[in-house]
Amino acid sequence: MRQIEIAFFDIDGTLHHGETLWEIIHKKNGTWDTLGISYWEAFLAGRIDYPTFARLDVKAWEGFRESEFKEALREVSLFTEAIQVFNTLRESGTLTYLISNGIAQLADHIVTLHGLTGYVANPVHIENGRLTGEITLSLPYHGKGVEVQRLLAEHDVKSENALAVGDSPGDFSMFEQVGHPIYLTYDKAAPATYSGFLARSWKDIVDYVDTRS
Repeated sequence: MRQIEIAFFDIDGTLHHGETLWEIIHKKNGTWDTLGISYWEAFLAGRIDYPTFARLDVKAWEGFRESEFKEALREVSLFTEAIQVFNTLRESGTLTYLISNGIAQLADHIVTLHGLTGYVANPVHIENGRLTGEITLSLPYHGKGVEVQRLLAEHDVKSENALAVGDSPGDFSMFEQVGHPIYLTYDKAAPATYSGFLARSWKDIVDYVDTRS
């Protein structure tokens, strides 16, 4: 019997390898070395919170061409195994959502490209073919759990039949709402409070999903 009826995935750091969309845009805009690195390091060090980080980054892109922005979306490379998991879930009829604190246009691109169900993320504003330097932060850094609860209720799916995959503390509220939480840790140690499945690579996730979908 199919154990997974709905699945939720983080994007940044989880689905793709190589540079993040944030870094790609900064480099195209010529602001990575001057602004992007310092904002990222400040966030990692806890000197600024996520909303501040996101707003500073997007403000640096004010005037960036929409055409180059769309080109940047296409340069984000998903793990081959992530695409394999998407295909498996789609073929089994599993509802599949992206739940990201990152940029909504990237989520929309991935959903469209891989035939997923939908997404919740934060849109960058575009007017007259250029980025305005603003982003709507409709999904708080620790707010993923609320969105997962909403979607479970909307689709009338029990939490024990839900899966979530993420790679950071921002995903823990999402993990708490599902019966199949997968923390993609690579070489990181999982917090003592985490009791779900630990994936050291995407191959682990492929194997997990194959036996439950």
